[in-house]
Amino acid sequence: MCAFSSITDAIHLPFNNDSFEGITSTLAIHHFNDLKATFEEAYRVLNKGRFVIFTSSPKQMNNYWLKEYFPNAIDKSAEQMPNISKVNKT
Repeated sequence: MCAFSSITDAIHLPFNNDSFEGITSTLAIHHFNDLKATFEEAYRVLNKGRFVIFTSSPKQMNNYWLKEYFPNAIDKSAEQMPNISKVNKT
């Protein structure tokens, strides 16, 4: 098993087509300016594998235990999170 991580522009990945057997995105979806373009780019570099997104909805974030300690930060992050129905439609 080979794990790889990179910080790059999600809609211009510096990899060839069919380069990876799997892709994960963990609590990063609110950083994607264009969900459709990001998902298309992920599938371009994916070779018959899975694209797994671990994310949270604004409603879930407002119930995080961290909200008690960092209310402003959680509110700001929740505002940036796309609605789950928007993600599903993409």
